[in-house]
Amino acid sequence: MRHDVTGHDVLLLINAAAQAVAPLGDAAPGLWRRYLSLIFDGLRPEAAHPLPAPAPDSLTPG
Repeated sequence: MRHDVTGHDVLLLINAAAQAVAPLGDAAPGLWRRYLSLIFDGLRPEAAHPLPAPAPDSLTPG
């Protein structure tokens, strides 16, 4: 895994995958797995570029 990825990053990305396919409902119940796989591939260190901003310190707003 990339050295600059935090646990908060992973939680937010998993939520992003779930939210991306939520509108499809029961039409494609396993589609979230596709997007989660794409996210995990992007977390690999090979050919990683520096991230434009730091990870959040907290997942709580404010």
